[in-house]
Amino acid sequence: IATTSSCPAVHVTSDDLALIQYTGGTTGTPKGAMITHGNLVSAVAMFDAAIAATSGWRPGRERHIGVLPLFHIYALAGVLLRAVANGETIILRDRFEPEQTLEDIGRGGATFFFGVPTMFIALLEMPNIAEYDMSSLVYCVSGGAPLPGDVATRLAQSIGRPLVVGWGMTETCGAGTLSRSDEF
Repeated sequence: IATTSSCPAVHVTSDDLALIQYTGGTTGTPKGAMITHGNLVSAVAMFDAAIAATSGWRPGRERHIGVLPLFHIYALAGVLLRAVANGETIILRDRFEPEQTLEDIGRGGATFFFGVPTMFIALLEMPNIAEYDMSSLVYCVSGGAPLPGDVATRLAQSIGRPLVVGWGMTETCGAGTLSRSDEF
């Protein structure tokens, strides 16, 4: 129940609609997926459980790189809502810029990076990637599209740990599966 001096109390249940998240799906035709408050809470809990099981997660202390579009369920559930729920920092950028991202990792001490394969490919194509310290990354997730195995291997070598690869869809409110890149 939420209330302020100018608004009456509103009772919200986990089954109440929180948002309509649009997805192009496989047809490209936009469809509105009805996402409840319970869906969002569950998505954050699932990400948290997977992260806790596969990393040295420090709740409340992580610094996320925020370059994914927040209108997409992957960024909404995996980055924004997770970070807010856990009191963590988001280094929010207008768009993905490979050099800026490397600086956010190296000098900014970013510890979590949720991205898509094209972002990781762009990082690996940076001619001076070896000049950046990427050791602060404790959790790196690829989603939104299939990640080529050679890209996963090269990036894991650069950051010193395997990536986590996810698959999901808007209708499942984020990740449906998560696995480490060294497990497939």
